Amino acid sequence: MQKSNDIEQILAYFRLVHPRVSIIQHQKANDGDDDGLWFFSVNGVSVHLESATWHCPFLVETDDVCIDAQSVDEAIKCLEAQLKLCS
Repeated sequence: MQKSNDIEQILAYFRLVHPRVSIIQHQKANDGDDDGLWFFSVNGVSVHLESATWHCPFLVETDDVCIDAQSVDEAIKCLEAQLKLCS
């Protein structure tokens, strides 16, 4: 059985636990463009998640912060915190 990409684990988690979060993958305009960029947004807050390999590490970015997430769990926690989903 093939192991899923780290990004697939993150997307599956958000679809299950935070279904209100909108997730859009950047669409390549040219063959040389990187498609390893996802936009997570909810309640007017937007966070970018980036990895050219679709595996860790991920760059978690907002207008104010840039965090290097070394694991799937760390990426999820960073996204939840930046999207203000933590209670």
